[in-house]
Amino acid sequence: MTDARAQILAHLPRAPQPEVQLPPATPAFDLPNAADQASQFLQSALANGFTGDRVVGIGASRLAVLATLRQAAIDRVYASPLVDVAVPGLLDAMGMIGIEVVALDRDPLHIDQTIAQPKPVGMGLLVAIAAWADSGAVVLQFPVRRSALAYVWPPRTLVLLPRAHLFVSPRAWLDDLRSTGRLLDTFQTDLSLVSGLSATQDVASIPVAGVYGAGAIQILLIEPEASL
Repeated sequence: MTDARAQILAHLPRAPQPEVQLPPATPAFDLPNAADQASQFLQSALANGFTGDRVVGIGASRLAVLATLRQAAIDRVYASPLVDVAVPGLLDAMGMIGIEVVALDRDPLHIDQTIAQPKPVGMGLLVAIAAWADSGAVVLQFPVRRSALAYVWPPRTLVLLPRAHLFVSPRAWLDDLRSTGRLLDTFQTDLSLVSGLSATQDVASIPVAGVYGAGAIQILLIEPEASL
């Protein structure tokens, strides 16, 4: 820069520089108490249009599922292979009372053939691998490609949620996956994030539920023994 230009610029008025205002810090969503987390989740899930309940122990969970199926007169369900991990013995108990179980661990072609059969599937039985208390959303994991598509969702779905799978927020869940070395494996599977019921409208603006997913979702929060 020449001396003349420097002198001219030195005499020019400068616009005041505005102070940088940082946004106020957002308080962390913190529910250290397990009972508070469960209550918050069920409230958030209810606001999403889900229904939910809490049971204590595997035995009570098994009875609650069987009672739900009986009351709804369900005789055929889609079931995730994770069901027997969350509630051991449940699938066998369903077979003993005459409920046909269609496993979702089959090849996609077999799933297509099963869906094409005339006998309808009355309910889906899935396990949430994660749920978030702050939003009431659940994360479902499917074992094969395309099984997460809407056509395998019956109009009504029952989601089993073990208490250990409930987290305060998505960040807490991701932190847990990283700390246990499961992050990559988890996201290499088919995941479905469900934060509300399937809803759409036709050309006449008539609302319709259950077109692109379940129209009714019931969540069963399974608490460990003696936690309530």
